[in-house]
Amino acid sequence: GGDGGAHLHRPVGGLDPRFSIRNPPEGPLVGEIAHKHAAVFFRMLALLPSLHIESTRTALSSTTSLIEVTIENRGGLSTLGPSVAKDAPHNEPLRAVVKDAARVKDGAVRVVGHLGGHHAGRYGGVTTLPYQTTGDSPRKVVRFVVDGAAPGVVRVGCLRTGFVEVSA
Repeated sequence: GGDGGAHLHRPVGGLDPRFSIRNPPEGPLVGEIAHKHAAVFFRMLALLPSLHIESTRTALSSTTSLIEVTIENRGGLSTLGPSVAKDAPHNEPLRAVVKDAARVKDGAVRVVGHLGGHHAGRYGGVTTLPYQTTGDSPRKVVRFVVDGAAPGVVRVGCLRTGFVEVSA
């Protein structure tokens, strides 16, 4: 026709951001939309991995001790993220590192791997969607044999989850 070759492409159905996000309707509807929108994000944040660690120390002899560090993911989702990201080079496993490496007799670094989450998905124990738990245990224990009885610091985490420390 006479439109000079310009065509207006309009998808059928779906969200048109010009009338919802950039130009919302006036009145109380805006407050209701904002409240529900925020609630969705708070629910999503509650599912994120959340690392918690505890340590115990046992004397093995007068000069050595055993440090046990329990690492738990109390979040809803695995520390792995989506299962499709398992082999991605940037998806590093959790590591536990004793900061004073010279005191450790059996290596200052333990590769923990990934921890499962506590959210089994909408329909129970089967992971029906890629962001649900991987089925891995949400808890692991690592051990270090160290010289002396002075306390040390163990740091656990990865770039995806952040890092937490415990005095051991």
